[in-house]
Amino acid sequence: VAIHEGQATGALTLSRGPVRKILVVERGAPVYAASNVPGERFGAICVRRGLVAQERLDALRREAPASARTADLLAQAGLVPAARRPEILSGQVRAIAWSTFDWREGQYVFQLGRPPAARVPLRLAMGDILLEGMLRTFTLQRLAQELPRTAHLAPSPAPAFELYALGLRPNEAHLLSLADGTKSVDDLLRLCELAEREALAFLQACRVMRVLEDVE
Repeated sequence: VAIHEGQATGALTLSRGPVRKILVVERGAPVYAASNVPGERFGAICVRRGLVAQERLDALRREAPASARTADLLAQAGLVPAARRPEILSGQVRAIAWSTFDWREGQYVFQLGRPPAARVPLRLAMGDILLEGMLRTFTLQRLAQELPRTAHLAPSPAPAFELYALGLRPNEAHLLSLADGTKSVDDLLRLCELAEREALAFLQACRVMRVLEDVE
């Protein structure tokens, strides 16, 4: 949220023990991500999607210089068309970001700087990544710890994200309209048409993104 509001350009490095992940942003929007977790790398994603067999990928790497990028190798071999690459990279950026949403320890550092020039043009909406990621990853146990059922929520006078940019589904928009400060979280759960965990994750996401705020 801070990166979005500040329209920052640079690299956010998140680390926990030996795990290290990098999210590169341009004017507050994610444009690239990297991870030292083998399963989150471009080649592993292509193997899981059935675009290349692991044996074929290993052979391409053995034949190439150590500095060659996996994405370039797959493109040169005709295994990943250029038109498909942005879609795969978009999924990679989201997955790397979401994988850190349950972290409660570790280190982070943000370094200002321009994104690398030699990259696939990509620009993802930070609001979409936050909202979808929290809906996917937040558990009922965690939500019970972070969102009191007695809390009353109302629209923030200075939201960090504009509603039109979030692409809300009808049930989410309806739930948001009910959060007028007069109802507790428990009341909202009874009135909405979403499943309990989904509704709580949506409300907590709106709190984190300062679309909603706690009121007396």
